Amino acid sequence: MTTDYNQSQGVAINNILFNKLFPFHVLFDKSYSIISSGVSLLKVMPDIYQKDIRELFEVVLPKNIELNVDKIFDDYKNIDFYILKNKSSLLQMRVIFEYIPEDDIYAIIGIPWVTSAEELKDLKLDLSDFSSHDSMGDMLMALQLQKQTFSDLQEYGVMLDKKKTQLEEAVKLLDTSEKSLQTLLDSTCLGILMTDLNGNINIWNEGVQNITGIKIDDYDKKNLCDLFQLEGIYDNQNLISGQRYETKIINTNDKVNENIIKLTISPITDLNNSVKSYCHVFRDITNELKLESIMRENEKSMAVSLLTGQIAHQINDLLQGIHTNVDEAIDYIAADLVKDETGSIKTILKNIDEQSTLISKITNSMLSFSGQQYLSKKNYDINELIYNVIHQDDYQDIDKSIITLNLSHLPLIMEGDKKAFPTCLINILKNSSEALVNTKSPSIKIDTYVALEQELIDEDIKTSDYICIRIKDNGKGIKTDNLNLIFDPFYTTKIKTTQGMGLSFVQGYIRQIGGHLRVNSSYGLGTTVYFYIPLSTNINQNTFDL
Repeated sequence: MTTDYNQSQGVAINNILFNKLFPFHVLFDKSYSIISSGVSLLKVMPDIYQKDIRELFEVVLPKNIELNVDKIFDDYKNIDFYILKNKSSLLQMRVIFEYIPEDDIYAIIGIPWVTSAEELKDLKLDLSDFSSHDSMGDMLMALQLQKQTFSDLQEYGVMLDKKKTQLEEAVKLLDTSEKSLQTLLDSTCLGILMTDLNGNINIWNEGVQNITGIKIDDYDKKNLCDLFQLEGIYDNQNLISGQRYETKIINTNDKVNENIIKLTISPITDLNNSVKSYCHVFRDITNELKLESIMRENEKSMAVSLLTGQIAHQINDLLQGIHTNVDEAIDYIAADLVKDETGSIKTILKNIDEQSTLISKITNSMLSFSGQQYLSKKNYDINELIYNVIHQDDYQDIDKSIITLNLSHLPLIMEGDKKAFPTCLINILKNSSEALVNTKSPSIKIDTYVALEQELIDEDIKTSDYICIRIKDNGKGIKTDNLNLIFDPFYTTKIKTTQGMGLSFVQGYIRQIGGHLRVNSSYGLGTTVYFYIPLSTNINQNTFDL
């Protein structure tokens, strides 16, 4: 369209003047496709051409009216103007609809509907983009909006009344819940106490006084660290990182009967996982510890009884064999067969020697297990000791070809008995070798290194310098039910008539030199044994031996 007409006067208006008078107009055809737009509107919506006007705008006032020209010119003809809103921006326009019969097109004549200079800035418009407009229409629209706003405020008031009622009910419920919670806290046999991050107490129950003997109300300064002498407890890294922390307190407030209290501190975090406060639970475990001590003593008595019977049975079997062989030797001598051309007496004596050696081994193992065996104390390089054991010609039942050594390049010096440690190592390697039967690509890996501080903390070992010897195989592993039994004397899953002390000897020796032993295993995946042995600090030429 190149020319618009004022039909009442019959005067043609060119496009430039039309754009100046109506910089926010839109022309669209019967298919609702936009064919022209005012220059100011193009600043806000530069890609408006050939778009369906219904996709770009919606009628927001009057409410519930669709953008349909047939209905606007027929059903809604009494409505003087409308408020259209752009669906993808903040732009709203007060508009009127006109039909131009000469070109069979429709026109929307509009101006932006804004209430502040900030809205103009958001739309990237200024006052120069506007033409003169009818202030009366603005006033009428303002009144209509005021009426609509008043109606909205009434609805909002009803909603606020409803929310107020709900809030009052929630407060009553919260008050009831708080009383119920306090009743629950007071009725429990536990002492429960809440503090801020600095240990200042804000909530507690009667259980705290019952367990600790401390009445918190009697103190002006209610700080947990001061009341229970726990200075520095909140510096614990577990608490700072949001993890639970447990400790034991020997309570001396009761001068007659001292009790032992288990204190569990649980951090309370917000939605961002930041620690905001702490919940403390006090529990008297004095009787539990006494009961555990009695149970341990009973278990020890049962174990000693069982162990004594097993040892007596094995030594008796070996002694019976010795007696039998001695009787045979006496028979040979009585029959004047001293020349022993067939070597029978030599065989008998060899059997006696082997059986006597087994008795000696059982005795030494028992002494080591009980911590009473005499051990020489000299310094040895763990790496050198392991290397020599692996490359010895003895122990033919261990396949040395499947063993891989990854020994530390640093000398790792331990103090202990030179003969006992190789025996421990061989015991572990024998078990690993037996677990590798029918394993595809069997392997045993031995690593040595200085244990890291965190590793020792995880093992509950006092932080110091420790050597770690790690022996890992890819065998069949140990079932979970059997893992706790492997250090029991004479325990085995193999079918044999005679069993020795095995891993119980290993554990006894490692404990005797101040070390720590741990076994990790997953059935079907393999087993890893960890030796933690103190790194010797008493190194001199007189006590060092390889």
